[in-house]
Amino acid sequence: MLPADAPLSHLGPPALLLLQLLLPPTTAFFPNIWSLLAAPGSITHQDLTEEAALNVTLQLFLEQPPPGRPPLRLEDFLGRTLLADDLFAAYFGPGFPSRRFRAALGEVSRANAAQDFLPTSRNDPDLHFDAERLGQGRTRLVGALRETVVAAALDHTLARQRLGAALHALQDFYSHSNWVELGMQQPHPHLLWPRQELRSLAQVDDPTCSDCEELSCPGNLLGVTLLTSGYFGTHPSKPPGKCSHGGHFDQSSSQPPRGGINKDSTSPGFSPHHMLHLQAAKLALLASIQAFSLLRNRLGDRGFSRLLDITPASSLSFVLDTTGSMGEEINAAKIQARHIVEQRRGSPMEPSHYVLVPFHDPGNCVLAGIVQGSPGQG
Repeated sequence: MLPADAPLSHLGPPALLLLQLLLPPTTAFFPNIWSLLAAPGSITHQDLTEEAALNVTLQLFLEQPPPGRPPLRLEDFLGRTLLADDLFAAYFGPGFPSRRFRAALGEVSRANAAQDFLPTSRNDPDLHFDAERLGQGRTRLVGALRETVVAAALDHTLARQRLGAALHALQDFYSHSNWVELGMQQPHPHLLWPRQELRSLAQVDDPTCSDCEELSCPGNLLGVTLLTSGYFGTHPSKPPGKCSHGGHFDQSSSQPPRGGINKDSTSPGFSPHHMLHLQAAKLALLASIQAFSLLRNRLGDRGFSRLLDITPASSLSFVLDTTGSMGEEINAAKIQARHIVEQRRGSPMEPSHYVLVPFHDPGNCVLAGIVQGSPGQG
């Protein structure tokens, strides 16, 4: 296993060639397989996305107690690694599968990672908060979140794709900008809210970096209090005095001022500010939790549960014997059915459809109706 602080120059030719083949030019936190090979201990886009989703799902479960089961307690989850199977078993019951939730979350994570591969997105600085395109990046980020909300009512697959793109940009902000180097301990307060102005931004004629010949560049920022981010590649070209993204694949990092400021990984060969990787990942996680919480607020608990496929069933059926002699039992069944509906209304266990199937003679079963969403009180 490659030590986290080993530069690429210490690798033999076969290992270096393998990494070059496996790692396309990237400007973001690594996907998991990359970190296993190149930067052990790095926090990846997938890690951030999954942990944020699990945190907000836990909050949903805490605020919406499961029908007929004891409410979850926060203290039972403190200090533990959140796992989907454990969380769903605690809420829905032992052995309840989280397969659909994990599949939906996988769609989000893959869309997140795809931002570094797709020709339409991998070299667009607005989608990675590169090249000091901070205002433009915020506009694209907020736009992707809006598209997620709109698509959630029509096409969950499309909504998850837009959510993955939004999370990728959001997470990149903390790795590619100097927000961490400015000493900030919390996510940017205005990044998810477009009506708030992004202030104290470095301008094109503000020098931001000094030259750094080493792989590790802890002191190359010029001490400015303005918000900046690194340039990657050759488009757009890096102006004099500006920071590069840095790392093995960044062509701009060989042009003065050399080096870079990205915190994508624990390896100096890929991330000149590798020593701040964990701080950047912590803020990226908190920001991702904010984004999921914002979506939950805009979609409502029912819509949010649909988006991440949290709800265990899409339909709930009631089969009712309507034989005349069963009048007393029918009234009791109606009361119980209404109670079941009310317990599930607005919770992660609320189905998309309710199905009523009355019957009276053997073999005589008629579908009375299908109701989308919560039925009325009648």
